[in-house]
Amino acid sequence: MRLIRCYIENFGGLSQYRMDFDEGLTTIQAENGFGKTTLAEFIRAMFYGFPRAVKSLEKNPRKKYTPWGGGAFGGYLIFEHEGKRYRISRRFGATPKGDTFELTDEVTHRKSGDFTADIGRELFGLDPESFERSTYLPQLPERTTIATTGIQSKLGDLVQDTGDINNFDRAIQKLKEKRSACIPYRGKGGTVAEAQNRAAQLQEQIDRTESLGPELEETLAKISEYTEERDAKSGARDAIRQELLERSRQDAKRSAEEHLKSLSDRAAQLESQRQTLLDRYPKGLPPMAELQNMDAALRRLEVLAPQPPARMELEARETVRQLAPRFAEGVPDEAFFDELRGMTLALTEAELAKKNAALTEAEQTQLDTLEEIFANGVPTEEELDRCREQLREHTVLTDRLSALAPEEPDRLRLEQLKVLFTQGIPAEAELEEQQSRLDRISALRQENQRITALAEDQARSAAADRKLPRPMLLGGAFVCIGIVLLVLELLVPGIVTLVLGGVLLAVGFAGKLKQDVARQLQGLGAVTEDDRQRLRDNARTIDELEQQVRAFTVRYRTDGLPLQEQLSVIRADRARYLELSGRCDALQEESQRVRDRLRELSDTLTGLLGPHFADRLPRLERERETYLQLQEKRAACLGQARQLEQERSRLCEALDRALGPYFPGDAPGGYGLKLRQLEQEVRDYTAAAAHLAQLERQNADRDRERKALREKLTAFAERYALVGDPADPQVLEKLREDLRSLPGLEKQLQELRHDITALSREHRELLELPDRQDLRDPAGLQLAEEHLTDRLRELEQELAALDQHSRSLRSKLDAIPQLRDELERQAETARTDAKRAELLDQTVALLEQARQDLSDRYMGTVQSRFLSYMDRICGEDPERIQVTAELEVRVERLGEHRPLEYFSAGQTDLILLCMRLALADALFREGQPFLILDDPFVNLDDRHTKRALEVLQELSKDHQILYLVCNSSRVPT
Repeated sequence: MRLIRCYIENFGGLSQYRMDFDEGLTTIQAENGFGKTTLAEFIRAMFYGFPRAVKSLEKNPRKKYTPWGGGAFGGYLIFEHEGKRYRISRRFGATPKGDTFELTDEVTHRKSGDFTADIGRELFGLDPESFERSTYLPQLPERTTIATTGIQSKLGDLVQDTGDINNFDRAIQKLKEKRSACIPYRGKGGTVAEAQNRAAQLQEQIDRTESLGPELEETLAKISEYTEERDAKSGARDAIRQELLERSRQDAKRSAEEHLKSLSDRAAQLESQRQTLLDRYPKGLPPMAELQNMDAALRRLEVLAPQPPARMELEARETVRQLAPRFAEGVPDEAFFDELRGMTLALTEAELAKKNAALTEAEQTQLDTLEEIFANGVPTEEELDRCREQLREHTVLTDRLSALAPEEPDRLRLEQLKVLFTQGIPAEAELEEQQSRLDRISALRQENQRITALAEDQARSAAADRKLPRPMLLGGAFVCIGIVLLVLELLVPGIVTLVLGGVLLAVGFAGKLKQDVARQLQGLGAVTEDDRQRLRDNARTIDELEQQVRAFTVRYRTDGLPLQEQLSVIRADRARYLELSGRCDALQEESQRVRDRLRELSDTLTGLLGPHFADRLPRLERERETYLQLQEKRAACLGQARQLEQERSRLCEALDRALGPYFPGDAPGGYGLKLRQLEQEVRDYTAAAAHLAQLERQNADRDRERKALREKLTAFAERYALVGDPADPQVLEKLREDLRSLPGLEKQLQELRHDITALSREHRELLELPDRQDLRDPAGLQLAEEHLTDRLRELEQELAALDQHSRSLRSKLDAIPQLRDELERQAETARTDAKRAELLDQTVALLEQARQDLSDRYMGTVQSRFLSYMDRICGEDPERIQVTAELEVRVERLGEHRPLEYFSAGQTDLILLCMRLALADALFREGQPFLILDDPFVNLDDRHTKRALEVLQELSKDHQILYLVCNSSRVPT
């Protein structure tokens, strides 16, 4: 597996950054702040994405590497795996929900389903933390153990062989949790102690409950005593209540008799009032409807009483008196007035038209000014057309001249291209020569890929028959079953199954190591020496050709793009420059011809119209048209004024003849005023005469109606023998009051009689009761009843409390059998959990031993590779170094092995570097991945730096290495 290319759209401080990786060692030497660590983190993020965010910026890479300048967050990475090229494209959002992942086949450009978004785990078999502690060495690594569960799992091949069960940690932790739940390793608690404590509490509760028997017997005796007293007191209270009831019935009887006497007296009084009212009307009372008719007649009679003359009547009589002489021969009709109004309107229109039949003051002033302008004659239409044509041509040529200017984007682009080609425009032959070199580079790279792919195919065919040892498969299955049994709390079967699975895994692992060694020996020599020499020659040729092409493209500032794209950009810029230059030259020639013709037209128009000829011609046309219109209007006004004067004279004579009989010859006012005055006088005279005639008719009608109403009131008074004048309102008012009060008296009398009957019927039993004088005072009876009631209430409360207490005592005594059963269950639980804790301790010990045996087996490869690197880089004696199963390194100094915390930063970096390289060899015995080294030698002295760089050069023959460094002294030579 190897990296091909990456492109960073935006990631931290890097933006639109492209990087091609060499097959061996790729060195990036740049100053601090360039983004070397950002590049390494980008590669890691392409395979693993970002972890869950935390508040710390150092542990929150999503926040740390959010683009500083904004824009799309992400990019792509092209890599090769098992002969196929893939492209990983990721875009990151502010949260994991906004992330996107896409994997495509780089050859077919189609989406690939070979890997998912968890491609890092699927490719390397490592979680993100294990990847960072094995193939990725940062500048300031953690100076602690580098072992993780994922690394240990992959070293033992448990990832491939046992699926989800990739270590013993989960099973051991589960067993220890179970054991601690029974009996804690430290402190108090656990199910055993809880069961024992609960048993002691239950025994104490049983003893307390059994002592409650005598208290229950005493409570039952008190209940019997209080019950007898309650029954006696209740009987005495019932007798007192019966006597109080009889006393209340005697009081009710006396109250009913008094009420009946009161009602009878009131009925006799009402009957007397009714009879007195009927005696005042021996012929009876009239109906209310007839009385209401008489009221209406009386009110109408008051309205018809004679009234003095009103103001309007006096004014009408005065108007008729004054105007009657003027209209002695008749009143003019509406046709007379219509004719006069028409003549008056025609006279007004004629006078107004005569006044308007002349030029206005402004028009006369304008005409005088124009006569001075055209004193030498008015220009003809042909002369104006000739000027318009020349002016139109002048405008068209001016617009054409503006359009001939180059567009602003083209002008700016041409200026940029002139700066770009200051050293000269490349010839087409030069471009073809550079293109042939790029084609040669592509052909050599394809040949290298073919040789490499052939070797990889041979290596894969040698490993095609790889099979997993059967003991490892059985061991993994037994471990899975054992954990399931433990989760189901089947301890004994689960423990036995886990121990058996651990033993089978250890046996299978030993057999697998032998197969791996044989397979590695078989894979040697897949690439021949001739092929390797050809690969080196091709790489050298490719480097020389690339240098030649870069020497050509560097003159045209196309850095940052692949060579093929740089050459394409130069070719496109050259074509664009030639095109823009030719277009600008043609536009300049055309502009000169247009300027010459514009000078000729300007000279001609200036001679005819003056210097401002563009504005003068339209104004001249408007002045000529206005001058001709004013001359025509002046001639028309003179003829119209003569005709209007003749019409005015005729109308005045006709109006004088019509209005003369009504106005003297010296009457002031014009025709319109006299006509309006005559119309108003006609309206006033006609209205006053009509009003007087209507008043005379109304007075006659009122006299007849008054006589009829008096006759009607007199007949009503005689019919009912009323005393007094029937036209007097007080007589009718008294009659109305009597009519209203009589029904009320009769209704009250009827209701009283009904109440007397109902009361007698309702209290018949009380009224029939015999009188008793032997009853005691009710106050003393009530006091005695209250004393008995209070005592009964106290007895009921005492009995309720005693009954509740007795039920509580019975409930507690009845619970004794259940408490004894619970006591036995808690004791059994304590015994069972104690035995379970003992079995769990034995199981944990067996699993720890099995894991130790497995660690001893896979540590051989890691330790041998680590010691080899320590010898090559540090020259350290292997006898003085210890490597634990957790990959912790201890170095002997002065007779004692000490951990890395005791050593300097440089020594610690050397040891961790060797361990990372050893882990890479042991973890990936097949399909070596790339290594990312982010300036790991910053703390090394010159001697160790030199050795480390030599080892790095040697490793790059078999490993793809990305080496990031800021100091040129640590760059491989």
